[in-house]
Order: sequence, then C-alpha cells, then structure tokens
Amino acid sequence: MQIRLVARRGPLPRWQVLLAERLVGLGHAVAWSRIAPARPEPAALALLLQLEGLLYRRRGPNLTERIDPPPGAEASGPADLVIDLAGDGAGADALRLVADGSPEPEAIACAILDGRGPHLAAVRGACVLAEARPALENRAMVTLSLDQVLERAIDLLAGAVAAPAGGAFAPAPPRPVSGASAARFLAAALAAKVLTRLLRRGETWNIGWRPRTDGIPTDPARWTQSPFTWLPWDPGRYLADPFVVEHEGRTVILCEELPFATGRGVISAVTLDAEGRPGPPRVVLERPYHLSYPFVFRRGGAIWMIPESSANRTVELYRAARFPDAWELEAVLIRDVCAGDATVELIDGTWWLFCTTTGPHGSSWDALSLFTAPDLRGPWRPHPGNPVLIDAASARPAGALLRHEGGLWRVAQDCRARYGAGLALCRIDRLDGEGFAQSVAARLSPGWGAVGCHTFNRSERFEVIDAVWPTRGGRVATAG
Repeated sequence: MQIRLVARRGPLPRWQVLLAERLVGLGHAVAWSRIAPARPEPAALALLLQLEGLLYRRRGPNLTERIDPPPGAEASGPADLVIDLAGDGAGADALRLVADGSPEPEAIACAILDGRGPHLAAVRGACVLAEARPALENRAMVTLSLDQVLERAIDLLAGAVAAPAGGAFAPAPPRPVSGASAARFLAAALAAKVLTRLLRRGETWNIGWRPRTDGIPTDPARWTQSPFTWLPWDPGRYLADPFVVEHEGRTVILCEELPFATGRGVISAVTLDAEGRPGPPRVVLERPYHLSYPFVFRRGGAIWMIPESSANRTVELYRAARFPDAWELEAVLIRDVCAGDATVELIDGTWWLFCTTTGPHGSSWDALSLFTAPDLRGPWRPHPGNPVLIDAASARPAGALLRHEGGLWRVAQDCRARYGAGLALCRIDRLDGEGFAQSVAARLSPGWGAVGCHTFNRSERFEVIDAVWPTRGGRVATAG
C-alpha cells in the first residue's frame, strides 16, 4: 500500500518516526508530506517533563523527544492512504489519531494529568477503525505514561491501515494543558513518594484456595461469599500466579515465589493434604532470569508447564520428569518476544497461545497478542492482527481458559486502576486467522481486605487465587 504521512516541518516526535518504520516493516511504501512548522509544546508540559528528568534521573530516549527523521521519499502523486500526524491540513479522509475524542496532541497529556489513561481511536473520516485503552503503569510519571500511550498509538495506527470501517466518530472539544494542572500533578506525585518512604508503605501478594464452586464466577456478589484459605505470611517473599493440579491423589499448587532478597522469581510448589492443609513452598524450577505464571496442563500422558520468561524474551515449554519436583526444558516456543503470561489451548485441532506483548516503551498490561501452531512444540506463528486487543481492562491473561456451556472463556486482568486490580471474565466471541473479539461478562474485585487479584485457576477439587494486600512497616495492613 502507498501511504503518505502528513507531518509538520522540522524535527518530529520520535513516535512518529517509529510509526513510519513500523509501516515500512509491514511492507508498505511510505512517503512524507511536510506542511506548516511544528507547534511548540505547551510550556507547562515541557517544564513538567524537564523536572521529571531531574527528579527521577530518567535516561535514554523517549517517544516525545523530537528527532530528525531519516531521509525518505517526499510524497508525490496519489496515495492509497493518508495518515495525518500534523493535526490538520491532511483532508477529511485521512487516518488520524484521536484521544478522548480530540485530535489535538495535548489530549493525551491532559488525560495523564487527570490520572487516567486516554481512550485512543484511529479515525478515518467519520468512522472509527480501531480503538485502544492503554494502561498507565506509574501514574505519577508523565514521561513514562506518555511513552506507554504513544507506543500503543503506533500499534493502533499500524493495525488500522487495513481495518474495515467501524462505528461513528463523536468529536470532543480540545482541552489545553494548563500550568495549574501540571502543578497539581507534580505536587501529588511528590507527596505520594514522600509518604511511601516515611510510612514504609508497600504491598505483598499471597495465594489462597477453596473447594471448587459450580459453574464459572460470573456473579460478583457470590464471588466472595465462600472464603479462601491463605498461606501463612512470609515477610521475606511473596507468592502469586497459582495453578493447581490433581496428581496421584495429591493436590499441588504451582506458583511464582519471589524472594525480596534476590528480586527474581522462581517457580515453587505447595502440596495440600487430604484435608486441604498446605505443606511449605519448595522451589521446583529456577533459571538465571525471572520466572512467574507457571501455566501447567496435561497433554499426551505428560504434565507440561510454560512459565513466563519474558525477562529472557522467550516462551519456554517444560515437561515434568518427576512431578512436581523435576522439570526438563522441552522446547523454546517463541524467541525475541517480550511475552507476558502465556496461556495455551488446543481449539479445533489448532494450538492457540494468548499472551501480552510489548516493546521497549509500552506497558506489559494492555496488549493481547495471539500465536498459533499445528503442534504444541511449534512452529508458532504470530496472528496478523497482533496486538488483537489493546485494553488495560481485559487484555492480560489471568489463568487457564474455561469451557462452559459450549463456550470458551478467558480470565483476564483488570489493570485500569493498578496492576492486577481485579479480574475480568470474558466470553470469546471470535477467534480465527483474521480476527478476535470478546465480551466482558463480569468483573470480579478481590474482597477479603485485599486491593487486587490477578490469577484464578481450578482443578477437579479446588480453585486457587492470588491477592495483594498493602503493607506498612513491613507488616500486612489488612490480612482479610
């Protein structure tokens, strides 16, 4: 496809140059059309970004930094598609990025200063082609938040190039970035940082289990009625990401264990006796890099595990040589991809892998990607629409897929308020080589005095969950 990028003269925001590189990598012919000079960045925002650089000692490139684009073709003649990166002057039929209904570049910053992620849309004419709801991993840092939103803007626009027309676009009036809003944001961020240090505030995760309930948990009111049993608290580590397996008369919970002394996750096992009483956690898999989310399943008479190894930029498959204590690396399924919480399912003869993916600037919470393979060991191929969903509220996997009344369901993390704030139970409405769609049927908050939960799994006898509690002075503030 012949694509014309309409941008302002002079150095460009880095994200626009990266968008052009992405489009070329997808096989499009890209040419530039440079119009009016660049508009200055709002003074209040520019000052805030400079102060953040001093306070947080941030180094390295960011996506708002202005750089000279590499030499490229100047647009001449007709184009199959025009993408407006200038904010005006590209014509009504151009594809453009809109944040909270406004095409103004300041709209993204306004949302971040309000403490929320913006709603992004790729709009062409009066039609919305694609939408995204990016996550903000640290709402107290504007630079980081801008990077995370703009990386998803690149994903959104690149994916919208071939997208069919969707719903109607509803514009909103622009909002300027004011000095008052920037000052309020900085004051709140500094106050939170000081209080966290003075009060020694933190948080810790733990895992719990209870007898399996009927059906799937679509009723938030019933969700917290049956109590979970929690492992004893350990001030030296946390436990999270539980998966549960019934094996030879034993119930085994596999989970992430993160000792605070090392800061590197390992996979541990907890065995429940016949009455559901736990033994101590014991490490069963350790690598030179962080491990978590031990997705465990049976296939072909063996027990398999795919722990998250995004720190190594791999997706790895292990076979149990002696369950649950000994694991052997069977295959590296995917390389050079930062994949979070890989979850696999065999569907109509094809293996599907669900995970979040991210680049150097984006969040790992909000972009769902799919991979398929004819065999568990591969070869695994990315879905052409990746990421198929950008949504902090329902993208990141939170456990194995569920089959219920003929349907296929995902348990996903709701990361709008924070990482792992709650769970979203999602019915898969479409899953094929051209697209993906899901509907959120229920949102489940943790209860029990916790402030978040991000994994739910079950076996024939038990269901398991993790939850996070605030700590103060090294002690759990509310144990639920």
